[in-house]
Order: sequence, then structure tokens, then C-alpha cells
Amino acid sequence: MAGASIQICGYSYATNEMSEEKDKYISYVEMALGIGDMMGPAMSGVFYGLFGFTGTFIIFSSMILLGTIFSIFWIPSSLNNLSSECKEE
Repeated sequence: MAGASIQICGYSYATNEMSEEKDKYISYVEMALGIGDMMGPAMSGVFYGLFGFTGTFIIFSSMILLGTIFSIFWIPSSLNNLSSECKEE
């Protein structure tokens, strides 16, 4: 669920704010998601070996929380304005 929300924010930002070279920025988002999908299981195995289940849970929960907070503050408010305009029509 958290990964999906971050993915949607990335695509929304890439398509709305970077309209001139949209394809290039969407490929950057895809590349970042692919690297995350590859590194996530490897990192979790290392963290589980070092810190156990609870430590791994806390580390990854913190990463997701930071990603959510950064998305809220970095995604421009113009996306919210577009969303509210669509609801009014």
C-alpha cells in the first residue's frame, strides 16, 4: 500500500510538472522503482540478520514514513488544485 502511494505520487509529479520531456521523467520513475524492487529484499535480509524482525520493521516503516512526508511537502499544490477542479465539473 505504501509503495503504491509513493509510485502514484512519482507518476503524478512526472507527468504534470515535467510535461516537456514527460517520457524521460517517467522512465526515471520506473528506473527508481525497479532499483527499489531489487534492493528491498536484499536490504531486508541484511537488516533482519543484524536487527531481527522488530528492528527491520522499524527501519522500513521509518523509510516509508519519511517518503510519505517528503511526498506531501514536495508534490506541488497545483496537483491538488487540478484534482479539486475535476471534482467540481
